[in-house]
Amino acid sequence: MNNETAQRKHSPKKTFNNDPALYNQIRPAYPEALVEDVVEICGLKHTSRILDVGCGTGQASKPFIEKGYKLTGIDLGEDMIAYAQTKFREQQNAEFIRAEFEKWNGKEKFDLIISATAFHWIDPEIGYKKAASLLKNNGYLAIYSNRHINKERGFFKESQAVYNKYYSPIAKEYRNSANLYREKYFKLAYERNYQWNIEYQAKEYLDLLNTYSDHISLPDQNRILLFEGIEKLIQERYEGRVLKEYESVLKILEKV
Repeated sequence: MNNETAQRKHSPKKTFNNDPALYNQIRPAYPEALVEDVVEICGLKHTSRILDVGCGTGQASKPFIEKGYKLTGIDLGEDMIAYAQTKFREQQNAEFIRAEFEKWNGKEKFDLIISATAFHWIDPEIGYKKAASLLKNNGYLAIYSNRHINKERGFFKESQAVYNKYYSPIAKEYRNSANLYREKYFKLAYERNYQWNIEYQAKEYLDLLNTYSDHISLPDQNRILLFEGIEKLIQERYEGRVLKEYESVLKILEKV
């Protein structure tokens, strides 16, 4: 398999579709305080309509659906969407559609678009313009994600030696030009970070890694050796457990 073929096979934008059940089980959700801030800052009413871009299995959709808002989720992954459709089949206020956001021809306007750990995969030149076109006047775009903090100590510092041997990601996310295009269509209305942590057993931590696009997209042998090295380190040096410290980062953007 040549490098170009490997990139198509392991495109990070599509790798989340590999195992939706594992993704739904092991990937952390988002703090309730974050959701409450979105509801308050965006002034959501019971009639508000929400679009979840890159919804996956509906983890970020769930709290809004449970609060009674009408939500449409779209995702490129066929299996992810099928999982979400089954998961929320009893919810009359939720629908999930397989679609590529950049090409989706949505007919309605939304009060709020959310995108949780997904919007960075979209070309910002297309993404912000498309989001603005789908929002009502004075609508909001809430972009948020979980990131790992305090990585320079303990297990995470030690594991870097394993990564140096076997980690070689194929693709990169869109980041550098995002602000340039964002400011054409949106202004920053609110931002906040939320800190919390989760303790993982060794297997749980490996399952978590196996939902990260940059890990899934590694060549098979690299991924196997990387995971073996990490598991050995956890078992031998950290009593089979890893405490991972998270920070959820929220930005709420108002359409201009």
